[in-house]
Amino acid sequence: MERRRIVKRQKKDGRSAGEGQIPPAVRNQLARLFGTSRAEAISTSRSTVQWRRTLQAVLTELDRYRRANVRADQFHEISLCAALSSAREALRTEDFWPGYVEGITRFALLLMGDYPDHHSRKTGKRRSDHYDLSRQRTLLYMQDYRQQKRTLFAAWKVFGLPKSFDEVISEFRAQHGYAATDADFIQWFKRNYAAAYTTVF
Repeated sequence: MERRRIVKRQKKDGRSAGEGQIPPAVRNQLARLFGTSRAEAISTSRSTVQWRRTLQAVLTELDRYRRANVRADQFHEISLCAALSSAREALRTEDFWPGYVEGITRFALLLMGDYPDHHSRKTGKRRSDHYDLSRQRTLLYMQDYRQQKRTLFAAWKVFGLPKSFDEVISEFRAQHGYAATDADFIQWFKRNYAAAYTTVF
């Protein structure tokens, strides 16, 4: 019976369901996580064994990012670790993708505040607070002036803002010099490029 299930998962070319070409977006993400010189980013295809190894490495990186960036209560920390642990345990099973996705999805929702539970929900219109995850904590992103400046630089091409970022910086420095602060730049930018500022922030 077990042999039959395994055979069913084989593709016509002999590869298992977990093997095949890696989508460009996935390769790009792996390069962002591990660097372009690492095997995870260079390889264009993976076997099931290699996927397990890569996904385990991704979980390790996510946990390191969690520890470096998330400051929350102990219950939240435990819940986040449990979600990653669930994904890690899934990698020990034959059909690991569903369990892995469950753990990552839970982790993502918890990072937004809470793990929703709609077991008791009946059919019909959703309540206005259906997607509200602030029952136990509230997620709030804050930016200082330096972060706002970096965001402008990152978002420039995405939003198709006027001129180039270098031209805007040159214009600002011509008026205020190199001793001006990031706060000075943001205040200047808000006055001179109000529409662009509103588009991003």
